[in-house]
Amino acid sequence: MYRRIAILFLSAMGAMLIPFCSVQRMAGPGTGSETTNGITAMVRYQDGTPASFAYVKVRPAWFLRDTSAAGGNRRDSGVIVDTMTDSSGILSLKDIDTGVYSIEVLNTAKSEGALIQGGVMKDSLHDYGIVYLNPLSGISGTINKSDVPDTAAIYVQVYGLDRVKRVDSVTGDFSLDSIPAGNYSIRVITSLSNFMPQTIENISIVPYKRTAIDTIRLASVKTWYNSRNVYLNTTPSGAGVAADIYRFPVLCRLTNDNFDFLTAQSQGGDVRFVKPDNTPLPYHIERWDADAGVAEIWVKVDTVFGNNNSQYFVMLWGNSDAADMSNSGAVFDTVTGFQGVWHMSDRDGVSCIDATDNHYDGVRYAMSAASYTSGEIGGAQRFDGASNYIVLSNTANSKLNFPQHGNYSVSAWVYTESLDVDYHSIVSKSNQQYGLQLNKDNRWNFFEFENRKGWESNEAPAIAKTWKYLVGVRNGSKQYLYIDGIAVDSTITMTADASDRYVSDNVCIGKRTADTTRWWNGMIDEVRICSWSNSANWIKLCYMNQKTDDMLVTYK
Repeated sequence: MYRRIAILFLSAMGAMLIPFCSVQRMAGPGTGSETTNGITAMVRYQDGTPASFAYVKVRPAWFLRDTSAAGGNRRDSGVIVDTMTDSSGILSLKDIDTGVYSIEVLNTAKSEGALIQGGVMKDSLHDYGIVYLNPLSGISGTINKSDVPDTAAIYVQVYGLDRVKRVDSVTGDFSLDSIPAGNYSIRVITSLSNFMPQTIENISIVPYKRTAIDTIRLASVKTWYNSRNVYLNTTPSGAGVAADIYRFPVLCRLTNDNFDFLTAQSQGGDVRFVKPDNTPLPYHIERWDADAGVAEIWVKVDTVFGNNNSQYFVMLWGNSDAADMSNSGAVFDTVTGFQGVWHMSDRDGVSCIDATDNHYDGVRYAMSAASYTSGEIGGAQRFDGASNYIVLSNTANSKLNFPQHGNYSVSAWVYTESLDVDYHSIVSKSNQQYGLQLNKDNRWNFFEFENRKGWESNEAPAIAKTWKYLVGVRNGSKQYLYIDGIAVDSTITMTADASDRYVSDNVCIGKRTADTTRWWNGMIDEVRICSWSNSANWIKLCYMNQKTDDMLVTYK
């Protein structure tokens, strides 16, 4: 069975689908200008000869070919590149912005091709060596037309490929041909706006063999009895962010004041979020407590437009037959740079679940269910300052092991009970790599350890007994500390130490690994570690949306 979701990027690819960067300025949300990004590869046939002058199509991973009746030539927004390999079969794409893209290499005369898909960070030119072309394959399936009027045109699109196919109006059958081997997501839409597009992911295609998928049934929006518009205000009267922000997890808070929990399923399984054209948006329910009348839901929005108060998406609910479609990995996508997200809202006293598909789940020590408390965003964890902490499993040698002078960000909502003359660790990957902490001078501190040189730090005065949003950003040789959405320190202070850089510790929350001191005394909420340098606009939008008096979201 192929898993049906409410939209997203292409799934992780197999051997032929190589992590890649390219063309649109969306590598990590809020990235800035780029320089020498790109890829190079040697494209070969199976016998080892060069695939000279093979067609190359570069598309954003979320690209969808338009269904316009006028030739289908209009395309979704995003940079489009059509090129060829050279006479030696070399594929070279340079001086292009970071992003998540699909590269399709085709030789239609030989009916062979390959797909390269993925993402890289900025200022990176990656050589993928030899990429072999394989025989092309295809996808076939059937749409259940019993609920769709005969007058409706139905189309099937492939994410990341320049493909669209109209479904047979009588049988409901479709066939997509000449597709390279790999894993794909497809989208089924109709010409009628009252039907929700249906996305099916993890469709595996192998050489030589056409893949048949299960019958697809389209759902009418009319099946959901309730709806409400969710507006985003980024003007000065709202979040005050002038730039467009891409692939942003918007926090939607529901309370008894803005939502009737009795009209939805008991755990919110029938909740959906769609664009105005009914295209589903991925979402993740962090908490749904109908008895208390509260819920926190993260909704992934393709683009949050800057200085705008008319943008909205739609919340649907009230369908007793709907299955729960909450998907944290689709919202906090590792391909786009979310390498670890811990909401800190676990109640069992044992686990601390990572919302990304990396599953760097934490193990709590000397903590219990009583450690759960109210946070800035739903639940949080309380630390006693003497014995309890969380170790994030399997992170010693992982995607959280960033290089010295790399590009990454570490953030958390924190509340300290008191200020003293000791160090208190919030989140860190050893004393000799990176971390956020409260230092002995009662200052918030973000540090990276430089091999045999010492700690490079940014600092700002700390405040006790109030929630603060801290973000540490490393961007190559530059480093920043943000507090409550404002850059408070961009000047690096060096504390000399001749030790070797140590990168083999797990990430720890609430103390430092292998340290018997530096315990956190207070609460921690919403810890994130990202493999991109968060921009100032991204950070401000996070703060304005996540703080208790949310300035981004309104309901109408």
